[in-house]
Amino acid sequence: MKTTHGHETTMAEETGSAVIQPRHRTVSPRLAVVLFIALALLSSLLAALAWTSSEADEGDVVVAAMTTPRNSHSATLLQNGAVLVVGGWDGVKAVADADLYNPRTQTWTPTGAPAGARVYHAAVRLPDGRVLVTGGWARPVSW
Repeated sequence: MKTTHGHETTMAEETGSAVIQPRHRTVSPRLAVVLFIALALLSSLLAALAWTSSEADEGDVVVAAMTTPRNSHSATLLQNGAVLVVGGWDGVKAVADADLYNPRTQTWTPTGAPAGARVYHAAVRLPDGRVLVTGGWARPVSW
C-alpha cells in the first residue's frame, strides 16, 4: 500500500490494477459549530449589505413607495396579477392595513384592512380568489 495525493492505493492481486480509496477525515463537533456560526454571520452580513444598497441592480425596477412602508408583511399574488400586501411592521408598531400593488401602473393603492394588526403572519390565495391571512402577532406591539 502506498499513499498518493491523500489517497491510499492498493494493488488488486489478481488483476494487478490499482484501486484508489480516499482517506476519511472527520471534523470535530466544535469546529463544525464554529464554521456554521461563521457562515451564518457572513450570510447575515451579505444580506444586510444587499438590503441597504441604495442603488438598484441591473434589471431591478424602482416603483412608487407603498402607502405605509413596512417589513415582516405578507405579499400575495392575486389572479389578476396584482399583489396584496397585508400587515407588517412600520418600525414602531404592527401595521393594521393593506396595500394593493398594480404592476401594470407600478402604483400602490390602500385597500381593505384586516381585523387587526399582523406581523410575521402567513397569507395564501385560496382557489376562489380570496386571501386567507393567519398566524403571526395579531395585536399592536412595540419594542
